[in-house]
Amino acid sequence: MKHRVNWLELIEGCLLILLGVYTFIRPNDLLTTVVIGYGIVAIITGIIDIIKFIRIAHVVGIGPYITLTAGIISIMTGCLLINYPTAGTRLVLLLFPIWFIAHSISRLSGLSAYKPVTKKWSYWFSVIFAIIGLILGIMMIVNPYISLVSSSFIIGIFCIIEGIDCIISSVSYIEF
Repeated sequence: MKHRVNWLELIEGCLLILLGVYTFIRPNDLLTTVVIGYGIVAIITGIIDIIKFIRIAHVVGIGPYITLTAGIISIMTGCLLINYPTAGTRLVLLLFPIWFIAHSISRLSGLSAYKPVTKKWSYWFSVIFAIIGLILGIMMIVNPYISLVSSSFIIGIFCIIEGIDCIISSVSYIEF
């Protein structure tokens, strides 16, 4: 058995943590300048989801189409945020919950393929935090007031947790 690092996931994790920390440091910027940063991260996350889909399909023979769909949604969301930051600030109450939900479902759907090649604790860590992300996204859609009042806190926490999950996943792959 040999351990290897998944560099794409490691980079994604670091970017998500940096973005989450920045959201805590400058919460008032969330609806203005950070929108572009989130757009860039959404595009990168979408590209990584599509790459995961292709890799899983190559190894298993078929990939989880939910991962592909989440990747496309992430890229579309990122492009919208970068090209129309003003619209992004107005739509943040809807876009971020959808992004949370899509990314969490993508993580959950892809985990079964990663279970045999990752450590058990890393797998369960990913499951728990994907479920938390899914619950947060649903809560933000059901009660937009939660999104309005605590968006920078929820988004910051989500990014940091997702970043930690990505970093742990990136270093816990096992080659046979």
